[in-house]
Amino acid sequence: MLSGDTKPDPRVEKAAEAADLLIHEVAVIDPGLLTSFPSYRAIQDHHTSPEEAGRIFSEAKPKLAVYSHIVFATVKPVQNVPEDALIARTPTSYQGPLVVGRDVSSLIISDDVKAFAPDGSPIAPLTGAQ
Repeated sequence: MLSGDTKPDPRVEKAAEAADLLIHEVAVIDPGLLTSFPSYRAIQDHHTSPEEAGRIFSEAKPKLAVYSHIVFATVKPVQNVPEDALIARTPTSYQGPLVVGRDVSSLIISDDVKAFAPDGSPIAPLTGAQ
């Protein structure tokens, strides 16, 4: 199941129930940007926060949850999205496996779901309760 570019929608949660794979977009916007540049509020309102995505993952219970289409806006720009910033904000109610998607990553779905980095090395899922 692929959420697409969306704010939280109960239809996504319902369609993803017990899915092998739930790929969901996520956005983290620095509160300082929201204060200094109110236009960022419209961006945030169009996307799903890690807390909201965690609730969706918790309800849907996929074999593997993946963050994708990552919007990460900070006062001081960063080259790579720090995975810990996304994982730390995922609610503790989601205990399942979670991967932060990257360009050219791959996923294999069989009896289980495995994620691989662009170089082919396995990506060990994290848990949303770290």
